[in-house]
Amino acid sequence: MTASQAGDANYNAAGTVVQSFTIAAPTPTGSNVAVSLTVGSNTIHTDFKTVMTAGTTSITPIDPATAGSIPGGFAISDTNLAFSLITTASYSDQITTCFLLNSITEPAQFQNPYPLRILHREMVNDSYTLVDGTILTGRNSPNPTTKTICAKTPSLSLFVFAKAIDFTPLKISDFTLSQNPARVGTTVVLAAKASDVDTGNSNIALMEYSVDDGKTWRVIGSNYTSPTVTVSVPLNLQTGAYSVCVRAADAAQNSSYSCVPILAIYDPNGPFVTGNGWIRSDSGKVEFEFNAKYHKDSTVPSGDTNVDLQAADMHFRSTSYEWLVVSGSRAQIKGSGKINGKGDYGILLTAIDGKISDEDRMDRVRLKIWNKADGVIIYDNVPAASDIESTGTKLGGGYITIDRSR
Repeated sequence: MTASQAGDANYNAAGTVVQSFTIAAPTPTGSNVAVSLTVGSNTIHTDFKTVMTAGTTSITPIDPATAGSIPGGFAISDTNLAFSLITTASYSDQITTCFLLNSITEPAQFQNPYPLRILHREMVNDSYTLVDGTILTGRNSPNPTTKTICAKTPSLSLFVFAKAIDFTPLKISDFTLSQNPARVGTTVVLAAKASDVDTGNSNIALMEYSVDDGKTWRVIGSNYTSPTVTVSVPLNLQTGAYSVCVRAADAAQNSSYSCVPILAIYDPNGPFVTGNGWIRSDSGKVEFEFNAKYHKDSTVPSGDTNVDLQAADMHFRSTSYEWLVVSGSRAQIKGSGKINGKGDYGILLTAIDGKISDEDRMDRVRLKIWNKADGVIIYDNVPAASDIESTGTKLGGGYITIDRSR
């Protein structure tokens, strides 16, 4: 549905007084309902995902100064554009509103780092706050060719065009886990601090965490009223190896993240693992043998790991283990050892028991060895894989067995 109003590009009367008029269009029921409103040379498209009860959607140009205080990280835009966009229709889900702004002649306003932003008035902590709802990625990101800029918002209300002045990512610090490794059934507390004080002084808009290396995120909190926020989250996880990450964004949508390589949740009364065999890799034939288990109610596993890289005349022998995690067909061991009887090296061994795997029923192993002094990788047969997901290399001979008999 479309409605329009003629007039000058910015709807301005004498001086800085904004003309008061309203453009309205019917809004029918249905899915993916689009409403278009043309005011002067600019067109506004509002897309409702679902409209349950029909009504009317209307837009009124307003004085930007009446919409509320511009938050840190932004300044008043010289476009002098602001609107009150409302509807009498009932709807669900978030709304996408796109503004085709022919009145703006500078393409740079729509180009990275996207100085032109859409601030939307929302209720935050019992008071109205202008929040940056601009879509900066994907098909609805700002387009300098069409002069289109879009926002995704939970509701319709006041929209103000502002100029972003903070383009520096915030800092994440003091990221800790209360224990690692941790016994299954215990609570691990994640703590972290996000601060934009030295990088733009915008308020923190969002803090999230992930336990799967950033594939999925869970919100800790949003729309904070300070440029520095400290959070803590209790984690109660099943037995497994997790990559725990924290991500934060400021009010201008600058973001940063930080990850802990592995959080190990172990079961001291769970299965043990043994393996013996060889694999082919880019470095030649590699022979290995290992065993690892927890004695009843112990906190550190016992056992030995030996790795021989024949082409490099390198023999790794473990001196201690930090943890053993067995989950399904996968076992992972982290420990320390020496190479040819010298140094201090770390090892992360991932073993797949093909007898209980849902894949191709083949035993696999990954062997990652590094110098603990400087972190330099000495050997890794699957270097491109993440530490928590690698399925390793198929054995050329030998076996891997996860024993659940106890």
